[in-house]
Amino acid sequence: MWACIEDGMVRELTATDPAGRFHPSLLWVACDAAVREGWRWDGTGFAAPAAAGPDLAAAARLALRASDIAVLRCAEHGVAVPAVWLTYREALRAIAAGTTTVATLPERPEYPPGT
Repeated sequence: MWACIEDGMVRELTATDPAGRFHPSLLWVACDAAVREGWRWDGTGFAAPAAAGPDLAAAARLALRASDIAVLRCAEHGVAVPAVWLTYREALRAIAAGTTTVATLPERPEYPPGT
């Protein structure tokens, strides 16, 4: 088996050797049949994602809903949503979906200037 790695995560699996079949910029790593899409690759080995506990996932969903206010404030004032807020919301989505191994919520950024 071979795993296509993107941003440290298994994005695709194939049983056929990918050599010469895909663009050379793609990282393919040999793996055993137990590896699944969504597993993490740290450069030396694979690990299944730790399931976010129900409390952490629920807290992430609440924080994500609460963060909508920052996006609305930006829209109302014609301010682009800052990258720090986009990153924060992406991290919350990953926790809510159980696709990350973090054990705590990220720190909420300050509201964007001008909002």
